[in-house]
Amino acid sequence: MERSFLLNKIIHDIKLFSAIAQIMKTYNIIFSIFILMLLSFSCERLVSPPLPPGIPEGSKKKRTGLWTYTSLAGEYSIYYETGSLLTRGRYVQGQKQGRWTTFTDNGKRIASTGNYLNDWRDGIWEYYDTDNNLYLIVNYAQSPKRDFFITKDYGNENGVYKRYFPDGSLEELGYFKGGFNEGTIIRYYKNKKTALKGQYHKDLMDGQWVYYYPEGHIEREENYKMGKKHGIFRNYHPDGMLYHETTYKEDIETGPRILQRNKTKFKISR
Repeated sequence: MERSFLLNKIIHDIKLFSAIAQIMKTYNIIFSIFILMLLSFSCERLVSPPLPPGIPEGSKKKRTGLWTYTSLAGEYSIYYETGSLLTRGRYVQGQKQGRWTTFTDNGKRIASTGNYLNDWRDGIWEYYDTDNNLYLIVNYAQSPKRDFFITKDYGNENGVYKRYFPDGSLEELGYFKGGFNEGTIIRYYKNKKTALKGQYHKDLMDGQWVYYYPEGHIEREENYKMGKKHGIFRNYHPDGMLYHETTYKEDIETGPRILQRNKTKFKISR
């Protein structure tokens, strides 16, 4: 009797669960139909807005408001919201390779152009000002490198660099080694006369630095040792006459200051 009761209860529970399952199945069907109806009525809102003119299909918008586009061949471009071009280059296996160019003035003028090799700038790069005048030439090489950790855009400058005035005349000539200023630097006035000549060692002023007046006379002489004042410092009048002199040792002034007026020298104790 007890076993019959239990059997009937089990059968009852099975029927109950079957009924619930059927209800759930029906509910899922109804819910699915409801979702499809909802999508059909609101499909216009789910369609992506049209791309700004000039931006190719398949571009992706960045948080900065710029648009990026990568072609099947690996060509990579960045666009302004206006559709004008900001950057164009190529990625090969995730690394920048070949010619890369950045633009300014809504894509009308070149800002910089040069080659990449294995994600690093390589060879001669040219930089232009907003008037499209050549402003700077820098040489890059794969080694040596100065690792900045965050970016690869800097750190492998190697060789000569030249900076120009807007008229195309040379303004500055210097050298890099592994991303550091290294060796002689010469700066010129627009009249092509020397404005300064000095030495760097790993970005630090080292050795003698001489500054000139536009007419050609020495304005001042300075001496450094690995970035610190070290040696005699002299200042001159435009006519070449000395008017001030002092001595430093590793940034500490050690000798008396000498002032000169009308060929007469005065010593001033520290």
